[in-house]
Amino acid sequence: MLGWLFGKKGDGGRQSTRRIKLDGDGSYSQEIVGESFYQSALEQIAGPKAEDEKEFLCVAVLICESDNPHDENAVAVTINGKKVGHLSRDDAVSWRRMLKKRLGYLPEVELDAVIVGGWDDGISEGHYGVKLDLG
Repeated sequence: MLGWLFGKKGDGGRQSTRRIKLDGDGSYSQEIVGESFYQSALEQIAGPKAEDEKEFLCVAVLICESDNPHDENAVAVTINGKKVGHLSRDDAVSWRRMLKKRLGYLPEVELDAVIVGGWDDGISEGHYGVKLDLG
């Protein structure tokens, strides 16, 4: 399930700067939360809204935010270095527990993602959302 490992260990709010690559199963079934706060960043990444719904394939990075003032278990989702949302609270706790059990630390995790939505057909308009290929 976990692919290659690279980088060097460090701290600074995040417990490690090591980054691993996770290969999913192509289902893109893991939803995230908070995208409504990051519509501008998502539009910068996926491009302006168009008549038809978008499916923009990209790479996301999951980053454990131990220094997050709202939730010490937060896991941010970034794309192209821009924050676009978070794992839900329950998913973040499970994710951290799995990483600590399997690896003994909390690396950044790179995985495939898709930005969906982003249509404006003159009648209705869709916000951008993100789905992760966690498999």
